[in-house]
Amino acid sequence: MDRDIYEINRAFLLKAREFAIHHGDHRARYTLGISMELAAFLRRISLSQVNALAEANISCFTIRIPTSTLRQMEFIIQGDHLDDLGRCQILASTLKRENDAHQD
Repeated sequence: MDRDIYEINRAFLLKAREFAIHHGDHRARYTLGISMELAAFLRRISLSQVNALAEANISCFTIRIPTSTLRQMEFIIQGDHLDDLGRCQILASTLKRENDAHQD
């Protein structure tokens, strides 16, 4: 098992679980890109089950930002941070991608 993948998975799953528990399934979906079904599942499982999922040795999440937006990063990053326009561009392109995927 790759320890880095385990740690990334565990951190992501714990954060997704925390969001679902404290902020609701909709906010977990919006913020982390997980399905409502996964949010509900993560709220129900134990920490030992989260750890077992983290050991899958495959990434439990994907990058939601479309490649076309990533290619524009040099234009939307001002200095060493993302400005408000850059954040809006990432959000808009991510939501468009997800909407397009649901319509297929």
